[in-house]
Amino acid sequence: MHRVSERVLEKMDAKRLLEKMDVNASEWSSSHSAAWVKNSPFFDRATITKNCWRVLYVLLIVSVGVVVHSYFIHRGKKNWKRRWPTTRIFADLSACASFFGFFMCVIAYYHPSMTAAAVCYDLLWLALLNLIIQLCDNYAFLNRFLAVQTVSKWKRYSIQCYIWVIMVCPWIFPWTVIQFFMDTNTLAFWDVANNFRYINNYGSLLFNCYFTYEFSKVIYEVNTRVLATRVSNDRNVSIMKIISWKSLSHCLISSASQVYCLYFPGIGFTVYPLAVVLSLHLLFNYKIESITGCRILQKHKFQCYLKRASVLPTATLSKPSKSHK
Repeated sequence: MHRVSERVLEKMDAKRLLEKMDVNASEWSSSHSAAWVKNSPFFDRATITKNCWRVLYVLLIVSVGVVVHSYFIHRGKKNWKRRWPTTRIFADLSACASFFGFFMCVIAYYHPSMTAAAVCYDLLWLALLNLIIQLCDNYAFLNRFLAVQTVSKWKRYSIQCYIWVIMVCPWIFPWTVIQFFMDTNTLAFWDVANNFRYINNYGSLLFNCYFTYEFSKVIYEVNTRVLATRVSNDRNVSIMKIISWKSLSHCLISSASQVYCLYFPGIGFTVYPLAVVLSLHLLFNYKIESITGCRILQKHKFQCYLKRASVLPTATLSKPSKSHK
């Protein structure tokens, strides 16, 4: 506790010095906006370490590569819905948010201004752009779940409420609203901010665990032919299995990055977007199962599975019933 208080006092002293040399704060016409800037968390340049910069440069390259690759994948499709499927929107939107987030970090780091740090780093990067990436991550789960399961309205609405109440509000509130009411460079604020962060992180992990269970259940039902009565043909069964396996992989990748962000919040703000952008693009936007090695493995597995599944109905129908003898 003593170390935390000393750290907060150092931040407050550094913020006072920066406030004296900040000329951009006077450009804000509203007194509420000026108060919001003064109460915003002091941006410590030591937060973005060398490792953070390395991840940020990788994130920049990956974001540009995802958008360009996505364009070449879908450019030949004439139908607008096939050219802009929901999975492409999630992947491209998260990539664009990461792309602009890199430049927000650059502006905050190389521009010694309270206003630049508050607006670019706190408001745009941490609050809005990270929130967009998280929403793309969360709604990708829901979209893929609706593709393989019939979900009732109350369950769909419950998932929507959980996303906005447990994950969105605790994340955006400490970086956007609370600055209007209190100075964020105090011990009281950091206690509140940590509580909100824990709600968001553990809520996201619980959200991922729930969909891990749901997609694992779909895979189990497909393998045991429980879904045979609800699926029209074997091709749809194989598609459901592919979607479920890729969604389950995305659950594990997202959960691992969330745990990393929980224990290493500084570099975690860059690792989580990188993991989400790569996972959304490779697993959902780009059909990774179309790669030669994956296609051969998948074809072998599904041929064995479909042969084993098609023998039983044929043998059953070929037996004459006793009533016709």
